[in-house]
Amino acid sequence: MRTRTLTVAGVGARRFSCASAKRINLNADLAEGYGPWTMTADEDLLQIVTTANIACGGHAGDANIMAAVLERAAAHGVSVGAHPGYDDKPGFGRRVLKMELDEIEHLIAYQVGALLGVAALVRARRAAGGGAAAEVTHVKPHGALNNVACVDASVAAAITRGVAGVDRSLIMLAPVRVVLASMAIVIAIVASVGPSLILLAPAGRAFDLGDSRRGLRTP
Repeated sequence: MRTRTLTVAGVGARRFSCASAKRINLNADLAEGYGPWTMTADEDLLQIVTTANIACGGHAGDANIMAAVLERAAAHGVSVGAHPGYDDKPGFGRRVLKMELDEIEHLIAYQVGALLGVAALVRARRAAGGGAAAEVTHVKPHGALNNVACVDASVAAAITRGVAGVDRSLIMLAPVRVVLASMAIVIAIVASVGPSLILLAPAGRAFDLGDSRRGLRTP
């Protein structure tokens, strides 16, 4: 089991890297819009982050937004990852949906596969023009699904199986609280399925082991 801890979420351009203890790699959730509606300041954020998590059609995002953000990420040298969540755009993926474990696996594989497919198209397009492409390096679950995985080892394992079924080389991102709350969940995430694990300490978020679903506005 390979577990690495970063002060703030982090990825080096092209591949995750934490070779230097003094390096802080900044990570942000992007592409969280749908059709003509936008939420995140993607272009501004891509100028300061080193890695981005791309919404891929569950809580937000669509094929056109994914392609556009992948293009801009490549231009800025930012590595990218999938940001899958519950299929709940009206609730922005922040409501817990009752799902069987195999349904969670399918949900994750569907969204991760969607991002990889669009990324392959963007890569081919940019290669034809002599440009570099953004590499898909990791997966960070979104919102309520991520919260549930922090307290339910079976859900954490289902998410990881969904990722590994598509690409075992992808790195899983999990909040630091997942280790503080239960080492069993960490073991479930990585045992026998393949992906490496990197722990995140989200800036501006409180750690609450008793209730992992505290709101974004909670100090």
